[in-house]
Amino acid sequence: MQPERDHHLQASERSYIDAALGRSGREARRDNYFSFEMKVEPGTANSLLLTYIGDDKDRKFDITVEGRLVATVAWNGGKSNMFYDEEYPLPAELISGKQKVTIIIEANQGKTAGRIFGCRTIRTQPQ
Repeated sequence: MQPERDHHLQASERSYIDAALGRSGREARRDNYFSFEMKVEPGTANSLLLTYIGDDKDRKFDITVEGRLVATVAWNGGKSNMFYDEEYPLPAELISGKQKVTIIIEANQGKTAGRIFGCRTIRTQPQ
């Protein structure tokens, strides 16, 4: 997929693309991962916005940014055939002086990670 190439996707052997409702998503099976580079805007608050689908249940995985754990996600789904956006604040010290950061989705919790149908960084209001 072109967006994955644009963001320098790296993936282990058991990371797959799967589609739902006309959108492509990516997942990593147990003990696997995928990573990509995302642009950030230093000097302002940034968050990572990931899109999941309600059909996926019993998923648990870690999100690391620049090698630091920023969230452990326990995704238990939602309504079928609906997408959900979840926001994860990026600590200022991880993006300071950088134009892009490396995000890793790691299935290291004994479960599948993802499917992630959308990923972007957004400017947010400081908390």
